[in-house]
Amino acid sequence: MFKKKHKAKPAAALRNSECRKFRAEVVQAFNLGQPLGEPAPDGEAPSSIGAELVPDGLHTSKFIISAGDVNGVIYTDPATRDPLWFALGKNTKQLLIPTVYTLWKRRFLVAISTPGPAVERIQDGADLMIPGVISITSNDSSIPSLPVDSLVAITKHGSSAPLAVGQLLLPLSELVRMIGSEEDVKGKAVKVLHCVGDYLWDSGSKRDPPASVPGIAPESPESTGTDALAAETDTMADATPAGADLASKLEDGLTLDEPPIGGDAELTPDDVDQNLRLALLQTIAHTLPQHTEPLPCLASTFLTLYLQQSRPFGSPHLDLRKSSFKNLSKFLKSAEKEGLVKVKEVKGVLTVMSVEPNRPEVLSHQPIRTEGEEEAKEKQKAERRKTEEAKPIVLDVKELWKPSGTTFALFDDGFQVKLYTSTEISDLLNAYVKDKSLQHPTEKGFVVTDDLLKTVLRKRGDEPPQFSRRDKLVQRIREGMQAWHSIGDGHPAMKGALRPINVAVKIRGGHKAVTIITGFEEYSISTEFLTEELKRICASSTTSGLIQGQAKGGEAQEVLVQGKHLAAVRELLVARGIPKGMIHEEDKSKGKKKR
Repeated sequence: MFKKKHKAKPAAALRNSECRKFRAEVVQAFNLGQPLGEPAPDGEAPSSIGAELVPDGLHTSKFIISAGDVNGVIYTDPATRDPLWFALGKNTKQLLIPTVYTLWKRRFLVAISTPGPAVERIQDGADLMIPGVISITSNDSSIPSLPVDSLVAITKHGSSAPLAVGQLLLPLSELVRMIGSEEDVKGKAVKVLHCVGDYLWDSGSKRDPPASVPGIAPESPESTGTDALAAETDTMADATPAGADLASKLEDGLTLDEPPIGGDAELTPDDVDQNLRLALLQTIAHTLPQHTEPLPCLASTFLTLYLQQSRPFGSPHLDLRKSSFKNLSKFLKSAEKEGLVKVKEVKGVLTVMSVEPNRPEVLSHQPIRTEGEEEAKEKQKAERRKTEEAKPIVLDVKELWKPSGTTFALFDDGFQVKLYTSTEISDLLNAYVKDKSLQHPTEKGFVVTDDLLKTVLRKRGDEPPQFSRRDKLVQRIREGMQAWHSIGDGHPAMKGALRPINVAVKIRGGHKAVTIITGFEEYSISTEFLTEELKRICASSTTSGLIQGQAKGGEAQEVLVQGKHLAAVRELLVARGIPKGMIHEEDKSKGKKKR
């Protein structure tokens, strides 16, 4: 939702009574079950959970996204400027949603964990897919029954810090059933409303997620490290009606984000076994030391994040069903017997606890070209292309002049057809002054005019001056020449003076301010591009059409944007390479009374 930039109105502080009322609504809406207590004395922090999540002096501001398609209210911490809550809708029954900054204080929502690559896709604007769900946890020992549209937190596997907040797109019990079945599940699990890295998060302190986050219910002090992961696996197996089936599905060799590619029918079990072993050795020797994902992790996660990425380049997805092991569990237990890994099984769910990098076969393993490396290179290339495409297009805009009339005498006969820039004309004048010793004896900025210069300076009915400033003389020489211009490298020069792009704010319809842009066609900017870009940037209605009042048969276009947007239009044009000097701005709405 907040992948698009939102527009927020100036914030205002809630009154104490309004803040207490809002705090009560939060406690009731999320069933926190904690007493609110009285406001904390000066110098002391609030002790109740409600006061922790809704501090005194909360600021509130209305916001809109995409020209009013989404609107609501943002509640901000006055001390840290972090957005803590936001509500969607205009009526009194708004959907109240905590931000990640609030959930980093207390995680009171059911959490769905997903692999690191899935988190990256969520931060790019995607929703959470059902195959990307690794586990579901809550603050107590059971998974509650949540209906569609219920709020949940999304965490990166191995961390308790929420990185996103969203709404369930199917009942939680159905999601648990689907990840616990052997059917080929597809579709979306959670509609993401807000995540780390979006514009709402960016409006706060932008701090990194904490290492751990407490829940509302008291946590066992012994539940840490490998025991914590085993406990999480145990809870997930208990909460799933078909815990054993879930374990079987997690170990059948399927990846979490996509089904196996079926184009490897020609591979023999020995070929698949060889790819598996190469992938495991590559993982232990080279991939794991460079990876941020922690161990221990579920066996299915180990397959997705490590083995699949470390398989030899050009080989198909690792399908354990086509190996001699038939499933992931047998392969990992075989590797454990060789001393390469250590695994732990809890209620049918296998967990990879650690690896052994000092085994002789690992130390002697030579690095191979892997699918993961090639995918990373392609991703880097795509990002570089995206960066290059986002760079401003710098147009080479030149104003040129051609000798004409009385100015011919200033130029050599061989260069009469040449087009000159203003700098070249100034250099030519300086060389002529030096050659003829026309420098003013006391004022260096002035030139004594000889007969030729007087001819250039002479205007009808006026006697030319005895001396003139250099800049005025250059300007008069240009006025006597024929104006030309060129736009962009490789484009031929065109006769005529370069006209600026006009951006004007006017009052239309008696009371509506509109921004009107004309003269852009000469700079190779299409009407369609300008209309769509300004609609996106200004979040306002945009239209285009023929310029009103132009001569019959004229085809010049104008683009109109509702509202005053001089700065936004200027920034867009400059990003396209238009020099600021070629953008003429005028606000004609000033001084006019709106009805």
